[in-house]
Parts: sequence; C-alpha cells; structure tokens
Amino acid sequence: MTTRAAWESKILVRVNKDCERLALHWARKGDWSLLASHVSATRVLGTEVRAFLAAVLRQEVRRPNNRAPTFLTRREKVYRASLVYEAMERGVRKMAAIDKAAIKTGVDGRTIDRDVAELASTYQLFCLERDRVSKEGRRDLSSARYEVSGAALTPHFVS
Repeated sequence: MTTRAAWESKILVRVNKDCERLALHWARKGDWSLLASHVSATRVLGTEVRAFLAAVLRQEVRRPNNRAPTFLTRREKVYRASLVYEAMERGVRKMAAIDKAAIKTGVDGRTIDRDVAELASTYQLFCLERDRVSKEGRRDLSSARYEVSGAALTPHFVS
C-alpha cells in the first residue's frame, strides 16, 4: 500500500469512527435516524454499534419517553435563529427579523423568538470568537506553503 493510500485509509477510518460516535450519541438519546443512515452507508460496523443494535432488536433498549430533540430539530433551531441574528446585524429590528424568518421558514414567530432566546448565549460566544479572529487578522495560508528551490529540481532529487 502506498503512503498516500495508507494515509487516506487512516483518514477514512477516523472519519468513520467520528460519524459512528455521533450516530451512537443521538441513538442513545432516542433519535435513531443518524444511526440508520450510518448503518446503510457503511459496510463495517464497530463493536459498540453492533452491541447497541443487538440490544435494540432484543428489545432490551427502548426509546426514552422524554427524549431530547432530534439532531434535525436542533439544526433547524440554529438555522432559524441565525436568520434572525444575520438580519439584526444588517440593522433590521428584532421583531421585523423574526417576522421575515417566520415567512421564510413557515414557522410561527413565537417559535422563532423562543429559538433566538435559547441560542442567545451561543451566539454571543460566536460573536466574541469572530471578533477575536478579525482583530488578529486571517492567516495567509499562501505564505505557510513551502517554496521549491532550484536545487530540488536537479536530476539528483527528481526521481
């Protein structure tokens, strides 16, 4: 196996493990949709996933009655709140921003107002981090790359 192929296989294994952990995390909370997607998309399942699926099929593990919101629900909340915050940064009043987001997403304005209140502290942390990065300035990635010297292009090095 070449070095590049070995490196790519290590990356794929790591990504697969991260996806597997995320799917298991949400499955234990009661949202089995990510686990179902993971099982259908991958050929190899880890021992934890196999043990969890076996327990579910034996009906030893059941969905909790008061389960947390699903991954998709959380993502939709963040999207609705981000629409409001982006509009407010452009100078739109909060209630007008909520009304625009309600029209765009087809959700009641009170729901969006609740989402905005719930994610207010998260958004403040995001703004602090964004301001810190903007003060430091973006790192120029082109300067971080190596330059090839003329000596490296000689027949001794090129093989």
